[in-house]
Amino acid sequence: KTGRYAPTHMVRSLSCGYEDESWLVECAKPIIAELGEELVWPIAIATISGSGMLLRESTDMDSPLAINRFPPGRRVSLVGTATGLVYLAFCGRQQRETLLDILAHSDDPDDLPARNRSALRRQLAEIRKRQYATAQRSRRVSNQNAIAVPVLTPNHHRVLAALSIRYSETAVKDGLALERFLPPLQRAAESIGASFDTLGTPGQQQESAQS
Repeated sequence: KTGRYAPTHMVRSLSCGYEDESWLVECAKPIIAELGEELVWPIAIATISGSGMLLRESTDMDSPLAINRFPPGRRVSLVGTATGLVYLAFCGRQQRETLLDILAHSDDPDDLPARNRSALRRQLAEIRKRQYATAQRSRRVSNQNAIAVPVLTPNHHRVLAALSIRYSETAVKDGLALERFLPPLQRAAESIGASFDTLGTPGQQQESAQS
């Protein structure tokens, strides 16, 4: 053994996943921007990254109602946020159980719910049933609530990301927030999934052009 290493063909799977997520963001950008103008409150799209969610794009910098502005690149908890919960609820069972195993051994306080697997499974089942997740975080200035929906492929065989909106509880009560925000959020998520499926990744486009 020389102490050196050489990458195998499996390393390609890392770049393929990144390419898919980057292309997804490109598909999502105009849809998110339009939704942000319509709803005013900050909109964000996030994808799975290890045992957390990675914020890929947001309207935080453009929203006059954003209390805390989070730029792309921010990581958030899978079980401590609406974004993470909705992803867990709609990802494949094997992936979900593997992620929950990892989170159950996490020292992050946001991941503590993963230690009560039965209660979390019930919560995720309810999220799948109603097609969205909610979460609340207490802030010094104002309680921040969030609603998140899954971004799915048109055949619903794969969850691509989570699309979310954050708003102030003192400005918009929960019942009104669901009535006002959920339908356009779901329509935007459907449009993003359809755009990604129709356009395909750059690699898929190249293969199609060569065939």
